[in-house]
Amino acid sequence: MKYKDAKEEIKNRISIVDVIKEYVPLKQSGSNWLGICPFHPDKNPSMSVSESRKMFKCFACNEAGDVFHFLEKYLNISYFDAVKRLAKVVNIEIDNDYQSTAEYKKNEARKEALYKLHKDVANLYYKYLHSDVGKVAYDYLTKKRKLNDKTILKFGLGYAPKNTTLLYNKLKEMGYDDEVIFDSTLFRLNDENRVVGYFYDRIIFPVVDINQHIIGFQSRTLNKEEEKTRKYLNSKTTLIFHKDNMLYGYNIAFYSKADYYILCEGNMDVITLYQNGYDNAMGAQGTAFNDKQIFLLKRKPKKIYLCEDMDDAGIKAKNHIADMLRKHNFETYMIDLNPVKDVDEFLNDSRLGKSEFVKRISDPIPSILYYAMTSKLGLDLDNPYDFEKYIDLIVTKLISIDNSIVRENYAKKIALQEKIDSNKLLNLISERLKGNSISKSDLQGIKDETKKITLNEDSEEFKQESNFIYLIYINEEYRDKIRDIVSVDDLHYEVTKILYEKYLSGVKIDSIFNEIENYDQSIVDIAKRILTYNYNYDESNTNLMKDTLNKIIRNIKINSIKSTEGDNLDNMYETNIKIKELMSKKFL
Repeated sequence: MKYKDAKEEIKNRISIVDVIKEYVPLKQSGSNWLGICPFHPDKNPSMSVSESRKMFKCFACNEAGDVFHFLEKYLNISYFDAVKRLAKVVNIEIDNDYQSTAEYKKNEARKEALYKLHKDVANLYYKYLHSDVGKVAYDYLTKKRKLNDKTILKFGLGYAPKNTTLLYNKLKEMGYDDEVIFDSTLFRLNDENRVVGYFYDRIIFPVVDINQHIIGFQSRTLNKEEEKTRKYLNSKTTLIFHKDNMLYGYNIAFYSKADYYILCEGNMDVITLYQNGYDNAMGAQGTAFNDKQIFLLKRKPKKIYLCEDMDDAGIKAKNHIADMLRKHNFETYMIDLNPVKDVDEFLNDSRLGKSEFVKRISDPIPSILYYAMTSKLGLDLDNPYDFEKYIDLIVTKLISIDNSIVRENYAKKIALQEKIDSNKLLNLISERLKGNSISKSDLQGIKDETKKITLNEDSEEFKQESNFIYLIYINEEYRDKIRDIVSVDDLHYEVTKILYEKYLSGVKIDSIFNEIENYDQSIVDIAKRILTYNYNYDESNTNLMKDTLNKIIRNIKINSIKSTEGDNLDNMYETNIKIKELMSKKFL
């Protein structure tokens, strides 16, 4: 059947509602069906599916189209592949008359060639692991990491030998030409015009997509010196591999029957969990967790158990990831791995092991409660200022929960867990939700052993602007970009406006106080407080700092728009449109 006719025939034979229901729960509402839109952070059902019109549409993000477009976006496949997928379901054969351009056909051919090459390369890496050249790597995996041969085979683990011409020559013998070999980025020409491999003397972890294609590789060096600089190395970006779009182990976890996913940090964590009976574990590709990876998880909505490392960076990452996931309506829980660093070490520790892990994963910690436990790390709660900061962190986290019943329940649990007066904590939350500042008297008695607690009386808007000023002064590289994004008039307070004007003129943080010494003393005092306050940012995590600054800029812009809204209905409508646009915008 011709492609154009096949498309219409498939639509006539298949139910768009039934197809979408495989991925998104739908409920009937009149003649249409409603569901949570998977293409943006959606808390209330905003996607409508019409059987009569054979279309879907989200009224929040405006994503819309036919059943093929839904699969194209949801499964990250081409429109034509979506047509072919449903053609198989209804037993329709499509003639080779697709309106593809020559470029499309060329890309598809390149993809197929890369899939085939990666499969053959993975097989060769696997064989090298089991040969004499891979003995050190094999011993590392089996003796130190305690993996068995069945697990090694399941994940296709391999070894890239020091002599990379071995692999290149083998591929040439198998009939591969240099075009596809170099297209894979697994090889390059050096300054002497010799072919050298990208991976050498490394343990290889093939990365597999949901369609069981090997699309790239991750690796771990066996060289002690190289461990200091390039311990882990991923494939470069190619036509088929984008590390930000993947989760290691996703090809296995997607088909798990468990009602939750385990999200961990390293490849070995995923593999060790699998060997211990958990086929629902995944790990990031050595990148900061992102919305594209969340989208993968949303294909089969589940609870998420976070099993990141237990060092400071891992704890902060867990709390940050939990925040991201909750915005997408996931239930998020934490697995306590104390007293060791990661899950691989936990499961292989003779004092702990699988039996102890079963206990902990059977009683996971809700992420909000975990945040309350860990946000006090590094703080001295006997110090009034640290205690003030700690309570402020908890209140801020709790007011981010929209459901008032859930919020109150968590507040009571945190109060019990942290030995805080629950009524006073609820009062603080109530005042913050009303937009009121918290007075010093509000904090008195919240903790029995603390008699004199002080909490600054700044508004949320002032805190936003203070954080903004601090972050831009310690991130001077954003000066030119921010100049075009935030105007001085977007800020509300005189002191933040002055500091921002100085920043835009090129003043650095180490000379700012000389620049403002002639201003009114109250301005100088507040400026010093803004720039010397302990905001508790992890300044080494540049991605997190950038993400935080993006959010603060968004809030400042929204506050600025709201302050000029007026009572006119047309103005209010325009304001809502502008705010919606800002909600999904990244400025930096």
